[in-house]
Amino acid sequence: RLLMSMNGLIKICCRIRGVTMGSNVRFLGFPRIRRYPNSRITIGNNCSLNSAKHAEYIALHRPCTLVTLKDEAEIIVGDNVGMTAVAIGSASKVKIGNNVKIGALTTIFDTDFHHSDPAIRLNKDVMPTSPVTIEDNVFIGYNCLVLKGVTIGKNSVIGANSVVINNIPENSVAIGNPCRTI
Repeated sequence: RLLMSMNGLIKICCRIRGVTMGSNVRFLGFPRIRRYPNSRITIGNNCSLNSAKHAEYIALHRPCTLVTLKDEAEIIVGDNVGMTAVAIGSASKVKIGNNVKIGALTTIFDTDFHHSDPAIRLNKDVMPTSPVTIEDNVFIGYNCLVLKGVTIGKNSVIGANSVVINNIPENSVAIGNPCRTI
């Protein structure tokens, strides 16, 4: 009963922050959600965001975090998505398809945050971005890093501790740093 009332409170807080949610979204623990003005965060139906310290012993120190960083940035989470202690940052667009499972401590960014050229880096308004797309039925293992400009094709599996810097084709198993299909 307490969990149901806490879940309701979290949903109200998310709506106040401008997050759009489908039906039957479940929050375990308090996520960190920050929506930049004129940006969009959408969570589909039947999603589960696990941020509870007691529910996941391998990710005690980090709640789910969804942050948009610029005007018009988007985080779109499809239906039936499950994630534990996942951090998603978007300066352009991060799109997660339906039936995706994202392992604990995974981080997904569509930006480098700072330019690699020191002369350009001094201009704090320049933030290199490229959308991230995770297609339907993808499973991403524990502690992965998915970087800007990547598409992970449908039905693919990303092994634990992988760093995804290139596109992964549909129906693939990929592992490593950098992540490669096997």
